[in-house]
Amino acid sequence: METLTCSLLIQSADIETKILDCAENFSSIKIAEIFKNPFDAFEKLNKTCSDILFVDIDFLHFNPVEFFKMINRPTFIIGLTENREKVLDLLDDGFFDLLFNPFTLEDFCKKIGKVIRIVQDIKANRFKVNAVSDNDLQYSIKQPLPLQKEFMFLKYRRVSTKIRFDDIIYIQNVGNVLKVFNENGAFFYHGSTLCKMLRSLPSNRFIRLNKSIIVNFAKIDKMERHLIYVKNQSFKLSRTYSYQLMDVLNKNTN
Repeated sequence: METLTCSLLIQSADIETKILDCAENFSSIKIAEIFKNPFDAFEKLNKTCSDILFVDIDFLHFNPVEFFKMINRPTFIIGLTENREKVLDLLDDGFFDLLFNPFTLEDFCKKIGKVIRIVQDIKANRFKVNAVSDNDLQYSIKQPLPLQKEFMFLKYRRVSTKIRFDDIIYIQNVGNVLKVFNENGAFFYHGSTLCKMLRSLPSNRFIRLNKSIIVNFAKIDKMERHLIYVKNQSFKLSRTYSYQLMDVLNKNTN
């Protein structure tokens, strides 16, 4: 495959050295630029664009979203941090993935390996659009997909309610419980988390859009850039979950 260019926005000399040492294990990765401050990165990245950008999140003293808006955004932005508490927030801010300090060669290989697999899938035309870029994403779904009549039980405060998968419109995280909305506009509570709920649902029917919403794929009316429209409502599509959405989309439209 073609060589992927990589830039670093890293202040720590130790982290920089470790990334350089790890990158030597990949013949398809070339370190193009090393920036010590965001101002240098801003100037250079607006003249050229790397495929991968490693950013020391703990070093940035401002919102990374605003920084990303000002540069020619690399396709894959990997954040380095010691903070494991705001993972979903950081991913929703536009990071493709996170590498937690201190990291090992194995950790680094997993992140780069994921990038390489996606690039290979795109080049092999397994995806119809670039699922990890900011290119416009626009589809219109005219016919609902055929679904089998399967069901699950929603459990909350000793009450179990049976609901069919094809009756679910979307699921919303509201603190410590979930609200499951059905075709009739009603909703039911379910004592679970989005991650656990997603594992209980058919993977080819339901897709997570962001840190608080799961939607029934067949109920989507339109997808436009980073917005998903379901029953006259719009939901934000996080960059983090766009890859999974494209996977489901291709499985259901081929």
